[in-house]
Amino acid sequence: AMAAAARAAIDRCLAQLRRADAWVEQAEGLDALEALARGSAAERKALAGDAGRYRSIIGLVLQCLGSLRSALSKRAAQTLAALFEELGTASNRPLASALVPSLAKRVGDNTNAFIRAQARAALLAYCTSCPSADTALCLLGLARHRLVPLRVAALEYLGVCFDANPRLDAELIAGVQQACLDLRRDAHPDVRDAARDLADRIER
Repeated sequence: AMAAAARAAIDRCLAQLRRADAWVEQAEGLDALEALARGSAAERKALAGDAGRYRSIIGLVLQCLGSLRSALSKRAAQTLAALFEELGTASNRPLASALVPSLAKRVGDNTNAFIRAQARAALLAYCTSCPSADTALCLLGLARHRLVPLRVAALEYLGVCFDANPRLDAELIAGVQQACLDLRRDAHPDVRDAARDLADRIER
């Protein structure tokens, strides 16, 4: 009975999140989804139990994250942090290629400090719970992005990955070290500082 109730609650969340024309309902769906993630073991199991449906949920939350409505975008980042913290590696690790660039874009958004702060918390939760090679590769690609805030963010969160998983592949580590070497000659001082800090963290 508890499992059936949890599945029904997830279905209601999905219906609300799909209402792209009604952002208030989407926000309510995000609230309900976070409550499920932080709820009972049965609710978390129902969320994580169907990989295809969970991928759909994440896709809808990412659409909200990209919303021009700041309240909805901030709420989506909060919900993602809860999903990463409560559901952990198994559910979220396969979604690095979708999650990391979307969150990094918001981390690098200088137009809204509240969204940026929530996105930073969500990306930190993701890199801490899923410090995989896939996550690091996504960040490594962003380290050469044309936008300075994204380069800085990528270097910072690569450091989080290395702290959480010091056993990353040697070839990947070599690629990151080369990026650090290149970016220490970047035109922007913030990028140079971030590259220097990351190189120091790897060498420790």
